[in-house]
Amino acid sequence: MVLFFWGKETLPVKNLSYGISCDSLALQMGFKNGDKVISVDGKPVTSLNRVTLEIIMNRAKTVEVERNGKPIDLAITNDQIGLLLKNLKHSDFIGVRVPTEVDSVIQGSPAAQAGLKHGDKLIAINNIPTIFFDEFQREIRKNADKTTEITLLRNNDTIITKAAVTKEGTLGFFAEHAKFIHTEKVSFGIGQSFVQGLDDAYETLIMQAKQLAVVFTIKDAHKQVGGFYTMYKTLPDTWDWEYFWKRTAMFSLVLAFMNFLPVPMLDGGYIVFILIEMVSRRKVPDKVLYYANYVGLVIILGLMIYANTDFLR
Repeated sequence: MVLFFWGKETLPVKNLSYGISCDSLALQMGFKNGDKVISVDGKPVTSLNRVTLEIIMNRAKTVEVERNGKPIDLAITNDQIGLLLKNLKHSDFIGVRVPTEVDSVIQGSPAAQAGLKHGDKLIAINNIPTIFFDEFQREIRKNADKTTEITLLRNNDTIITKAAVTKEGTLGFFAEHAKFIHTEKVSFGIGQSFVQGLDDAYETLIMQAKQLAVVFTIKDAHKQVGGFYTMYKTLPDTWDWEYFWKRTAMFSLVLAFMNFLPVPMLDGGYIVFILIEMVSRRKVPDKVLYYANYVGLVIILGLMIYANTDFLR
């Protein structure tokens, strides 16, 4: 029903006119600003939203990118995936590369004092080119707590002004993104929505199985397990019914998956005992069931406590 009412919005990689922007970890892994992601482990990438997910969940070995018109293969290691998991809550890894254009200026900020306006294109800082926003961010941080010379384009005029950069390395403006990010939205009829909904549900269950594999096979991945605090941190700033129902559907599927794990006390544990009885043709002693369920209870409660200490981690 979420698909029927809201459809599905994606960001096709073909729509990234200027390629991707990279954080420090992405650069360390061999990505470069301006790259265009082609495939992950030979599987073509159609949406930028899925690149990070594919790398983590499928424990990718290679990512193919287009750089300066040529395809390049980047090797990915398990240690790098572990670092990616560790930093995922604090950075974007890869995003959309956009030109440095002012969307809005914060009142009273250095940008406002320097006279920056909506639509200005900041092309240089201290004569160092900053055509793209990632270049601008890198240079402005180098000049934290200093007065810098900024070259900008306003309509057809080139203007040079000075601005006092904050101690945090910012000027106080919001960059234009909407103009350069061209998402695509797919609408579904009632029948199509049920078919696609089943496909999405199946994929969610597969991802849950892969997450378990990642937790036990990738170094320090278990530290990224989250509880109520992690859920809270992912909430949007304003109420969003689409987000709410998507999360409700996902949690329902996750609980269903967890409930079928072969752990005593869960339904999956009872199924294991039933299978044992079917094969042995003998009833499992009540005492064994009692102690098994006791152990299962301790395991489940222990996992819940560990997951909900995410705010400490």
